Amino acid sequence: MNFSHTDSRRVIGSTSLRVFSTEDIPQRQRRDWWREVICSQYTHVDITSKLADDFAAETQIAQLNQLQLSRVRCGAMSLQKQRREIERADQDAYFVALLLSGHYALEQHGRTASLKPGEMLLYDATQPHRIRCGGDFSKLIFAVPRATLLTRFSRPDLCTAIGLTQQHGTAMVAADFLKSWSARLPQFSQPALDTLCEMSLDLLTMALAEISPNEIKSSRTQAVTLREIKRHVEQRLADPALNASAIAQGVGLSPRYINALFEQEQQSLMRYVLQRRLERCHQAIAQRLTTGLTVSQIAFRWGFNDLSHFSRVFKKQYGVSPSELEDKTTNLT
Repeated sequence: MNFSHTDSRRVIGSTSLRVFSTEDIPQRQRRDWWREVICSQYTHVDITSKLADDFAAETQIAQLNQLQLSRVRCGAMSLQKQRREIERADQDAYFVALLLSGHYALEQHGRTASLKPGEMLLYDATQPHRIRCGGDFSKLIFAVPRATLLTRFSRPDLCTAIGLTQQHGTAMVAADFLKSWSARLPQFSQPALDTLCEMSLDLLTMALAEISPNEIKSSRTQAVTLREIKRHVEQRLADPALNASAIAQGVGLSPRYINALFEQEQQSLMRYVLQRRLERCHQAIAQRLTTGLTVSQIAFRWGFNDLSHFSRVFKKQYGVSPSELEDKTTNLT
């Protein structure tokens, strides 16, 4: 089914929005059309409820570098994700659903969370789940790539389908912050949006820690230490001489202990450094028309000193070479 005539782009400030709306879709086609939008833009699901004769829906999607922010309004519906083949790489993400109006209930991993407006929850978009909304509702969806969340929080799977509600103070601060800046997208430059996304991830991590099972809370000291190591890495990420010994000396810990901490997140210290450099380069290439930097300048700026190695590891991470991403970014403008 072709929905290109209702897939429009709007530019607000430095942000491009993709907008999908049922407004011009014939009523008899809306169910299949809306399901196709969900599958192509979020994750593969089946709509399991009968839709009302006047069913209407719209989603506005902003791609903020590696993160995606959506504002969705929709009529009453229920949907379910079954076990399927592996999703596309760009859909391998955890979703934060923040309810703005109406009622919203989600089931995953044997848990069920029901939200009131202003509350939110986390779920794994690639795993089976069921969503039920008994009336008109609106929500924000903050999509965080799995790899990005795992660098901050080791076991998000233990926190899915648990309501982040009024009784969770940090969660409410995070929800209010996300609602506030997402409603003001036109006012922010791309660097400001990058900072706001980082701050939102910080608050989300704190909120997840608030509902974490005891096995995660018991390792809170190690988590704090790991976070300090990551902060030190961020401060020196552009230094091509940064290595395990330099990091260990900078934080006053042994390389062996630091790697033991990273093993809890199923990675090593220097693999983490490489991943963060690649993420920074990906962001910078996507913004290169604003900064004017070449791909080579971006690579050197973020600590790479071998362009062939940079191109190879970049393509392995993102599926496209730096020059291919550069061309894609240019063609979208």
